Amino acid sequence: MVGDISEQNNTLQSLTQTSPTINNSQGTSISKDASGLKLAWLMSFPNSGTSYTMKLVAESTNLATASNYGQEGYNTMGQEIPVFNNISSPFIATNGKFPEAFILTKTHCSMRCAYCPPSKYFVEADSFQEGCLMLSNVIGDKKDKKTVPYNAELVGKAVHLFRNPFDNIISRFHMYGKNEKRLERDETKYSNDAAGFKEFCTDKDAMHVTKETKFFGESFVASTEGVPCHSDFYRY
Repeated sequence: MVGDISEQNNTLQSLTQTSPTINNSQGTSISKDASGLKLAWLMSFPNSGTSYTMKLVAESTNLATASNYGQEGYNTMGQEIPVFNNISSPFIATNGKFPEAFILTKTHCSMRCAYCPPSKYFVEADSFQEGCLMLSNVIGDKKDKKTVPYNAELVGKAVHLFRNPFDNIISRFHMYGKNEKRLERDETKYSNDAAGFKEFCTDKDAMHVTKETKFFGESFVASTEGVPCHSDFYRY
């Protein structure tokens, strides 16, 4: 812990008292002063608790947070609200006072696809950073997504959020079930238990064996034997 608790609370109170309010639940324009503001990335592999962390921070500090993914924050008119006006930038994700120095900003960077072949999730260091800077926003119809980058100079800090990878893989399985329900399918292909999880991973592991062998080599494929949902562990 850094500094005295009372000192931290006083600092927090001064931030929330002096920062202009953002309310993205209203269909009105927002007045904010983003001069001198920097992004503080909240980086994580999907299903690591990023959204929960963002909500916790927002509710405990009354400060707004942001996200690279525009669909996560709309006002009542269905509009995405950028952190910075007139340039490509992340979008306001949760309501609250506008921070003075850093706004916590969700990004999953690269390598996060769930069912893609290795050519889609294997990236070099430079390409990985490009993924962290990529915005995904919706233009018009919510099915019409547009992906654009923003300037790395907007970023001042980064917080790397880790979750136990074993818990993360199970959460990815649960996400599959939630997506099936969201699509209003009567039942999922897999039961929501250990047997269903194993069957899910078995099918997932069999998807790209040939492509993985060609891309990584036979020794890599052999090393993944017995590892359920092994491509997710690699991406993690």
